[in-house]
Amino acid sequence: MKQYITNTKGVYIIYFITLFMLWSKDAFCGSKQVATQALTWTRLTNTLQIDSHWSVYSEADSRIFDSPAKENQVLLRLMARYGFKQGVTLGAGVVGSFNFPSNPDASVFLMTPELRACVDVTIQNRYGIITLNHRNVFENRFVHNASSTELQAGYKYIFRYRYRLQAEFQLWKKNTHILKLILSDEMMLQMGKSIVYNVFDQNRAYAALYYEPFKWLGFEAGYLHQFQQRSTGIDFYSRQIFRFSIHTKIFLKHKN
Repeated sequence: MKQYITNTKGVYIIYFITLFMLWSKDAFCGSKQVATQALTWTRLTNTLQIDSHWSVYSEADSRIFDSPAKENQVLLRLMARYGFKQGVTLGAGVVGSFNFPSNPDASVFLMTPELRACVDVTIQNRYGIITLNHRNVFENRFVHNASSTELQAGYKYIFRYRYRLQAEFQLWKKNTHILKLILSDEMMLQMGKSIVYNVFDQNRAYAALYYEPFKWLGFEAGYLHQFQQRSTGIDFYSRQIFRFSIHTKIFLKHKN
């Protein structure tokens, strides 16, 4: 398994280059129209650690436009995960997403529900005070059909693949107190009958500080830049996002 993890480094480099080339092709061909927006994302997570392998992860996320202050998205996530000692974690679960218009000045503020069935695979490598995470997520998205003013019958299916490379730098540690710097970049690609010009969905670059005063409690605050392509292929959102998270953990059994 250790040899497998080592060999995957080159594979992930190829993944990243390929995703970047696809994004560049879509993002820079033609005349772009970029809308800039500012949002605040607030997230509450909980990890129920059942034993040294099994855990249940839950998350509630609220994403609000700063001006005017209107909801953009509410997201609820529930995942069951199994962690191997070699640094590989497998997960499966569901996500409920309640989507509001991407324009906060929309005359009709319609909520469009979405259900996702997800599988994720995370590979973790540690190098002293640095932890490197490769996260792959496979999402089956079922988005309710809707016009600009009302919901319509049926759902549209979209498959989305997400790859995130994240580095965590341990800046300070004393007893149970830990301070980390988090840097990450995530690329998303999508496919489906409704996806014509925007196979590249979005890119998220993120930098944050994480403080853990206790093993069961952590606080995270950071800046996220989201660059998202719209269905037209030439229209984009460039979003400046402040993200604040509270992470909690419940241990049913101490790890071996």
